[in-house]
Amino acid sequence: MKTMVFSVVSLLLFGMIVFSVSCEKDEESSEILYPENGYFGKNILSVTQFDIEVYNDLTENNYSFRAELPSNAHLKIIVNDSLPETALIGRAQGSSKGWVSYREGNKIIYYADGPEIADMILRFHETGKSTINIYENYSTEPDRIKIISW
Repeated sequence: MKTMVFSVVSLLLFGMIVFSVSCEKDEESSEILYPENGYFGKNILSVTQFDIEVYNDLTENNYSFRAELPSNAHLKIIVNDSLPETALIGRAQGSSKGWVSYREGNKIIYYADGPEIADMILRFHETGKSTINIYENYSTEPDRIKIISW
């Protein structure tokens, strides 16, 4: 009888441990990563602040707009800008992967769904300033706000 009670208790404890580990994995699996560098250069979306230089033919200052999304993640990014369209972030033709975007007034809205490594090349023309609002996993409030100047 003691052996059976011990077996039942052991089985229950094992089940609780397996369940808690699987819940932790589900929570971790929706974490979106913003590495320091992307394929095209320093990553504008990383948490690190750095100087951004205006693009010119001599220096060819390219930057990345990169996010690494696991299978169940969703990302929405709103880039606000009060400058004319020509001074806003410029994208080189054919150099974007994983992003869907559209312009709405003085904003550009980007979407990506996992699993995806979304990245695109950015070139900054003229001088300016933008606010980047990052919404992760269908959040209605920004999870992070980053202000950039160039």
